[in-house]
Amino acid sequence: MNLRSYLTIAMLLCCACIAVAQQDDTIARFPFDGNTMDATGAVGVAEGEAQFAEGRNGQALDPQWKPLAVANRPELTLSPGLTIDCWVYFDRDPTGYQQIVIKDKEYQLRVDSDGEGGRIVFFTYLGGWEPRVGKVVPKVDTWYHLVASWTGTEVSLEVNGEKASTARTGTVTPTENPLLIG
Repeated sequence: MNLRSYLTIAMLLCCACIAVAQQDDTIARFPFDGNTMDATGAVGVAEGEAQFAEGRNGQALDPQWKPLAVANRPELTLSPGLTIDCWVYFDRDPTGYQQIVIKDKEYQLRVDSDGEGGRIVFFTYLGGWEPRVGKVVPKVDTWYHLVASWTGTEVSLEVNGEKASTARTGTVTPTENPLLIG
């Protein structure tokens, strides 16, 4: 499946919007402007206890570290061209591992623990999670535009336009896991 997953989020960790796309097709877009509906209508609703806060433009999801779940769909499976595009904001210092977006055993965008550098990082699961990419340590009260992608041969993460990337190839094993946001 050749999908470009474009996922737009806002979090406090505040996620303003998450979009998931494959190639040039937006698969899901969650603007979190007062609800948890996918604006494209393709994947439905992100389920869970949602709270909202003032966002970058309009409202944003304030997950209070309780993730929202999007039911598994083939369109959300890791494949070449996957892109996750989101805005995030931290109202306090992240502690431990802070998930932003994860489809377990497929891909994840998170903040590493302090013991691993405390950076915003992106991984794809191709028989194992490593290598990861990322170099920015988030600061409190700052918006970050994150664009994470996997081309099939390279994994990359742009944070406010600063790109980190590395070679990444392997076999994708699709899962039935939901997409978790926040």
